[in-house]
Amino acid sequence: PSVLTNRLLEERMGGVIPLDLLVPRPLGPAALAYSPERMGAVDRLTQRLRGMPGVLNATSATDAIRTLSPALRGVPDAEILGLIPTGLLLAPDVMREWVDDSRHLQRIRLRIGNLNTRETLALVDRVATAYEEELGESATGRVTGQGVLGQLVNHRIVDHFSHGFVVGTGLVLLILLLAFRTFKLAIASLLP
Repeated sequence: PSVLTNRLLEERMGGVIPLDLLVPRPLGPAALAYSPERMGAVDRLTQRLRGMPGVLNATSATDAIRTLSPALRGVPDAEILGLIPTGLLLAPDVMREWVDDSRHLQRIRLRIGNLNTRETLALVDRVATAYEEELGESATGRVTGQGVLGQLVNHRIVDHFSHGFVVGTGLVLLILLLAFRTFKLAIASLLP
């Protein structure tokens, strides 16, 4: 039932696992965080993330500002992307989900399909690579959120139990060797 529920959510509601890509402001004045060039790069990154395998949806502040376009009538489309501060003033409830105006931190929200741990961690690496290529900043963006944390916990649990199984099997084999004093009997009794 939970797999069927996840598939329904994935197909009908835009994804089941949320990831957030946090985009800090570049070095320099705060106004650089919202320059048309930077917002254009954020918009290109968002478009690129939408096309990645495993990503069902990606939204950013550039999408939110476009929803305000009726309030910004007469502004050319190329200039709308540089109006994030204006959007924060006109519609703070809409924009605050995407922009932290005190730290000038932006968010790109991704919804991904129900991927296994290896696929999710590979997707996180591809997102980080796309971030570096589009914004030209290495390792300043951070992928976070429930999806990443859940998959990292899953990875650690499996890794922990795998090591525990190997160590436990080795210790039981050692005890059986001491008890039976022959390797063949120890191996034979280890199987059951």
